[in-house]
Amino acid sequence: MKKYCLLFCLILFVLTNVSAQKYIDFKILYTNDNHGWIDSSQNYGGAADMYTHWKKNDHYKPRKDKFLVLSGGDLYTGPALSSWFHGNSTLEVLNAMKFDAVAVGNHEFDITVDSLRAHSKRMNFPLLAANIIDINTDTIPDYIKPYAFFNVNKLKIAIIGLACENTPNQTFPKNVKDYKFIAYQKALKEYLPEVKQQNPDIIMVLGHIGLEEAEKLVKFANQNDIPILLNGHYHENYITVRNGVYLVQAGCYMQAYTSISVRYDVEKHKTIVLGATVHDNTHTKQNKKIANIVNKWKALANEQLLENVGYCTEEISMKDKRFCKLICKFFTSEYPEYTIGFNNMGGMRQGLKQGEITKMDILGVMPFDNKIAFLDVYGRDVIDASKRLEYCGFYKDENGEFFLDNGEKIKEDSIYKVVTTDYLFQTNYALKKAVSSNLTETHYTIPVFNFLKKNVSKEKSINVFLNEIKR
Repeated sequence: MKKYCLLFCLILFVLTNVSAQKYIDFKILYTNDNHGWIDSSQNYGGAADMYTHWKKNDHYKPRKDKFLVLSGGDLYTGPALSSWFHGNSTLEVLNAMKFDAVAVGNHEFDITVDSLRAHSKRMNFPLLAANIIDINTDTIPDYIKPYAFFNVNKLKIAIIGLACENTPNQTFPKNVKDYKFIAYQKALKEYLPEVKQQNPDIIMVLGHIGLEEAEKLVKFANQNDIPILLNGHYHENYITVRNGVYLVQAGCYMQAYTSISVRYDVEKHKTIVLGATVHDNTHTKQNKKIANIVNKWKALANEQLLENVGYCTEEISMKDKRFCKLICKFFTSEYPEYTIGFNNMGGMRQGLKQGEITKMDILGVMPFDNKIAFLDVYGRDVIDASKRLEYCGFYKDENGEFFLDNGEKIKEDSIYKVVTTDYLFQTNYALKKAVSSNLTETHYTIPVFNFLKKNVSKEKSINVFLNEIKR
């Protein structure tokens, strides 16, 4: 009898506590635009440091049901440690960090659709985007999901993904030629009824979209009880609230992450964001498991890419436009019959530190799979292209007139020989108008390597050539 009485009391105790649980809390650990920065840098920690910060700051326990670990996309295209291995090093690290879901960023497609599909089979998390449609099937690509559900501390949470609408202009167009990227709100309207049919407690949006785009979704989010819109793409760091909706972006390059504390009111079926905090990814004691994975890939990279190709006497920032122009000069130096060169600042992904320049350094500066392109371009289109791109071989005088470096005025109807990349030929509105084009299979780093090896040394560093270019 005592046994049954004790069992009854135990059941009553459990039921009473469950029914008395008014609030359920959990945390979101959020990053975006990591771009393969899995290793620590001079000023910031890497993946192994961030993992330690999660544990120290947020008491993170992997795969425990009080956490959601999310990324706003752009996993790839950055340092050679990631790009040289086509993102495989980054993928192994993210799996080890136990990410739960990732929005599809435009740079995911840099590794090609076939490679991304192969990666998806090894990902321990879904790729999310509700607004990508394969024009051949009129459905979402088979390796991407529009949304996913997660059980977090007894709550059912739905996350809907969004990819950047402008992706075709911000990756290789040929890689997404079979896809269309539909409007964000249109995609959300299409999938929300389907999501709501499965009775989630909370719905959130994980998007590779910027603040301005997210703000346009706030009214819709309010109408549909979506309390959090997680952002990316623009490498910004903010936590802002618009009409009760939290908009969050966590910078880039694993330099920081955002911790979001969320409470769910069980009785009122209401989500409350208790607070959000940005944590810098400072150097700290590294998690051994993550560090071992990073160091394995570093050893492989060092074996293949530590060849010295030049010297830098003073650090060069990737934001220095002269550096971008200097790449143009390396192009025209390699192909002197092409007197004009174009390059873009968006393609400069890191600077150069003082000291020896290695292949690894240059591949970090220029991590894309761009190829050299030779174009014949009308003068008017050369001038138009200069409005958005960095260039060499001509200049603009104080009167707004354009002249070749030899002093000859650029004539609108004359044709000029241009060397650039296949990416810029395909995406720049002016260069697209080329009278003729020759797209080669020569990687765009080859002219850079050749120039550095022939002309740059400790005695005559790259800075000598950089300083010859006007600011």
